[in-house]
Amino acid sequence: MVRIVGAKEPIVGDVAWRVIFTAGWIGALNGVIVWLTTYFLANFVINNIACRMGTSLVSCGETGEVSAVVALVVAAIVSLIFLVRWRIYRPLLAAIAATVTMWGIGGSWLAITSGWGSFFLLVLVSSLVYMLFVWLAKIRSFGIALVVTAIVVVLMRLIVIS
Repeated sequence: MVRIVGAKEPIVGDVAWRVIFTAGWIGALNGVIVWLTTYFLANFVINNIACRMGTSLVSCGETGEVSAVVALVVAAIVSLIFLVRWRIYRPLLAAIAATVTMWGIGGSWLAITSGWGSFFLLVLVSSLVYMLFVWLAKIRSFGIALVVTAIVVVLMRLIVIS
């Protein structure tokens, strides 16, 4: 390919919408994994350890938050595998950014809704977050992509915390 001197390249690389929608499906899968794993761990594993044994590092009231963090890490690893499998550009950047962004959702946002409402909310938010960070990872310069992603993560964390 001939490069024309002085021609400006776009900041963001070629964005195939197929890639963005694939990231959305991977994010939705992430949300399903987080919700199911959180439910399973909170109700059948951590609750039995913390509340029935009497001596534990986790109190009965914190089982949902602890299980949400464990579930988020497990789902991030699974999502990273799928991002790599589908050859998504800079999968580690997108997976870490999405995981850090969603870190407090298990304890704060899911407490607002219950049952299927929390399930659909988590799947939707996870899908949108993965789509956003895969799109941001398409910025040509890794340094700029890293800085922009960090700024977006900080802004989104402020939204989650408030």
